[in-house]
Amino acid sequence: MKKLFRPIVKVAQNYYERTTLTQVPRSKTAKIRKYANVDISKNFEKKQKRYEEYKTEMLGELYNLNDSQIPDFAKSNSSELSPSISHPKDLIEIGEPDDLEGKYLISGAKKLCVLGVIKYYQINHNLFEDSRLHPEDQKDLERLHYLVEHNLPVDKRLLFEQVPELFRFEINRLQFEDRMLYDFSSKGYVRADGTDMEIDRDYNAKLALDNDDSFFNKIMIMEHYILEQLVDIHKLYSEKISDYCLRNGYNNYSDYFDQLQVIDPEKMMPWERAFLSELDELKGIKEDIETLKKKRELEEESNHELEDWVRTPEIRAKAMKEVAYYKKFKSINILDTVIIPLPEATGPSFEERLRLATGGKIDDFIDNERAEFKKLADKRLPPREIDMLNKDESLIQKLNIVAQALVVEKPPELYVSDEELTRSLDKGMYAELPQDHRMLTNEIYKVLYLNNEDPELYNVKFWATHFKIDPSAIRNIFNYLAYPVFDPFSHKLERILYFIDADFVKNSHKLQDVTRKDYMNYLEEDYYRRLEIEAKEMDEELGTQRDLRKMFIEHPLLHPGISRETQLIESKTKPISTKKIENFTKFDDHIMEDLDKEIEKYKQLHNEENAQKKNQRGFT
Repeated sequence: MKKLFRPIVKVAQNYYERTTLTQVPRSKTAKIRKYANVDISKNFEKKQKRYEEYKTEMLGELYNLNDSQIPDFAKSNSSELSPSISHPKDLIEIGEPDDLEGKYLISGAKKLCVLGVIKYYQINHNLFEDSRLHPEDQKDLERLHYLVEHNLPVDKRLLFEQVPELFRFEINRLQFEDRMLYDFSSKGYVRADGTDMEIDRDYNAKLALDNDDSFFNKIMIMEHYILEQLVDIHKLYSEKISDYCLRNGYNNYSDYFDQLQVIDPEKMMPWERAFLSELDELKGIKEDIETLKKKRELEEESNHELEDWVRTPEIRAKAMKEVAYYKKFKSINILDTVIIPLPEATGPSFEERLRLATGGKIDDFIDNERAEFKKLADKRLPPREIDMLNKDESLIQKLNIVAQALVVEKPPELYVSDEELTRSLDKGMYAELPQDHRMLTNEIYKVLYLNNEDPELYNVKFWATHFKIDPSAIRNIFNYLAYPVFDPFSHKLERILYFIDADFVKNSHKLQDVTRKDYMNYLEEDYYRRLEIEAKEMDEELGTQRDLRKMFIEHPLLHPGISRETQLIESKTKPISTKKIENFTKFDDHIMEDLDKEIEKYKQLHNEENAQKKNQRGFT
C-alpha cells in the first residue's frame, strides 16, 4: 500500500510547493521560508546580531538569579527588551491614530489573522485565474509576511493596502483624504515613477470604482465617535449614578435624568456637571449628523446629470445652462403649490382645541407643573410615588382637561338600509350603477363579449331587464353596435364582435325549412282560425240566439218542444252566418288565384330575361 500511495504523495508535495512561499521540508524539522523579493541590508543584519547578543546576556544574568526571583522572569524580560510597550496588546500603535506615517507592532491573534489572510491571497492567486494579483502586490505581501513573522514594526500604509479587511476600524479613524486611498473590495496599483505599463492598465481596468460620498464618510466618523464616547461615559458614570439613585430613593433612572435637566448647575455635584457637559457635546454632534443627512438628501435631489447621448456641443452647452439655472434659482417646493389639494376636513389642531376648551389656562397649568417639578429637583428629592390602591386626583384632573379637546369620530354603521345607501351614493359610486333608460358607453364592449360567449343566456330579454329598457329599443341599439378585437402583441385585427340575437336566429332557421305547401297550410289554418274568431264576435254582438234559447229552455211551458218563434229566429240567424262564411271563402279563393297569376307572370319574365342573356352571349 505504501508503494501505491508514494507517487500521489509526491505530486501533492510538488503542488503544495508551487502554491505557497514555503519549501516543504523532507524532514520533520522547522520550515524554511524563502523571501526572494526582500532585500535584507547589512545594517539590518548587524542590528539583528546585536539584538541577539543583548538577549543572550540578559538571559544569562537572569539565569544566575535566585529561585525566588524566577516568577518575575517574564515581566523583567519583556520590560527590558521592549520598554515602549506599556500593556500587552495584539496591536500596538506607534504614532497618532489619524496619521498614516505611524507603525503597528502586531502580535497574538492579530498576527495569526494577518498571516492567514496573506496565505489566502497567495492560494487564490495560484489556483484561480480570476483572482490574479499584481506582481508589485505579490512583493508587498511577501515583505509584509516577513515583518509580521519576525515581530517587527509594520508601516500603516503597507498594512492598510494589503490587508484592509482586518483594519477597518483603524482605517475609519483616518481623515477623509487618507481613507479614500484604501478600498475594502479590491486593490489597485499605481507606480511611483508614473510609468504606465500594460500590465497596470489591464489590471486597473477591472477596478473602475466610484468614489465614496464625502457626507457619508463624515457621518460614519461622527457616529463612530459618539459610540466610543458613550461607552467611555458609561464606564465612568454608571456606578455613580446607580449608587446615587439607590441612596436617594429614585424608582428608575428616567426620573433622575429628567430632574438633572432642570436642576441649577450650582446645586449639582462636580461629576454631574461633567456628565451633563459631555452629554450636551454628544447632542450637538448628533444634531450635526442630522443636518449632514438632510444636506446629503438635498444634494442627491439636485444632482442633475446630463445623459450620455448628449454629444452635440451646442445641445450640451444649452443643457448645462438650464441645469445651472435650475440649481441656482430653485426656490419652489411642489408641496407649497396649488396643484395638491388641501383636505376638506381641516380644523384646529389638538393644542388649539385644548386652549379653546380651557379658555387659555392650559399654559398657566403647564407652567405651574414645571415650577413644582423644578422645586423638587432643586431640593434633590425624588418625585412622589404613585399609589396604585387609591385614586390619583391630579391625574384625573389632567385627564378631564385633555378629554375636553379630544374629538372622537363616530363608529361606522355595519347595517345600512337601501334608501340611505342610495342617498349617500347618488353622486359617487351610485352613478356607475344602471338606471332607467340609461346605458354607459364603457359597458358596450362588456355586453358584446358576454353575448358572444353565451348568446342564449345574454339575449335581448336579459339586457332589457338589466338596463331597464324596452326590448324593441335594446334591439335597435344593438343592431348598430360593433367592437374590434386586436392581438396584444402584433396589434392586428383578429375579429369584430357583433350582437347575436338568439331568438331571431332560431326563427330564421325555421323559415329556411318551410316550403310553399307548408306555407299554404299555415295560411289555411290561420284563415279558419280567424273565421272562428269572427263568428264568435258576431254571436256576441247579436246575442239573440243565446239569450232566446236560454229564455225558451228555462220556460216550463215550452219545455217539451220548440216553439214557432224560435224557429223564426233560427231561420233568420242561420242564413246570415252561412252567407258570411261563403263570402269569406269566395274572397280567400280570389286572393289565392291572384297570387298564382302573379307567380306565373314572374316565372315568365324570369325565363324571358335568361333567354335574352343567352342570345346576347351568342352575338358577342
